[in-house]
Amino acid sequence: MVGICIGQGWDDALTVDGSVRRQPDISEDFCFIWVLDICPMTTIQADEVKIMNGVTSAQFISAGIHFYPRCGYKRLSEQAIAEHLNSNLETFNRMFADKDEFVKAMLIEYSNRALGRVSFDFAQNIEDTERLYQIVWRLAVTIREHLAWIHRMLLDSEEGVDLITKALKKQHKMLAYGMIRHIKKCNGREGVSELELLNQFEFLNGAVISPMIMNTRYRMLGILTDEMNGRHEDLLTDSSIHQRIDWAFAALFPQYRSKARPF
Repeated sequence: MVGICIGQGWDDALTVDGSVRRQPDISEDFCFIWVLDICPMTTIQADEVKIMNGVTSAQFISAGIHFYPRCGYKRLSEQAIAEHLNSNLETFNRMFADKDEFVKAMLIEYSNRALGRVSFDFAQNIEDTERLYQIVWRLAVTIREHLAWIHRMLLDSEEGVDLITKALKKQHKMLAYGMIRHIKKCNGREGVSELELLNQFEFLNGAVISPMIMNTRYRMLGILTDEMNGRHEDLLTDSSIHQRIDWAFAALFPQYRSKARPF
């Protein structure tokens, strides 16, 4: 998913032919991590940065990005962020209407910096199965590098932070639509039902992506066996990710032939 961005809510529907129909839902005035967007994203522009008392809004946002994985939404203190920048709460409140507006801006900037390199709209001239392989690979590496953020967002969602729950829900929806669309192209046969496509997506996701998220979570909870805990980092290596993708593709797509991949 290069092109993960934050934007307005969308009322999406998966059509019979596997395409995605997107309609703006103007009733949802919140930002979400828009995984699968194909437009290029940039970081904060100079004309978007507010400056007050020698401190910029970009500095506040960067400080929030620094503290969020450790603090989460509820313990992310506006006062602490201001003090970290040798500023004050009054300056913060002049730049951001409320905490939610600040967190939205923080999510936008974080996604631009860290998650803006995965796209379903690249190298359209290569074979469909290889293209899907590259998409899954890039997605897996992106998730691996940002597990701390993912786990914090999951915790915040579990604790009832509505803004984060909506972000995660939209992210999963857009990911599913994009992946299913590409899985459909790789099937090589007609008449594949939407249920089967969904099942194939769940299989691929469960084989490649979920182990990184769930095993890391299990490790944090202390419920992995000693042997699995000791080999946890090995399962996050490039070679292990490539191996899981190869296994999944061999099961899903009979025409797939494994290639030597640079580790």
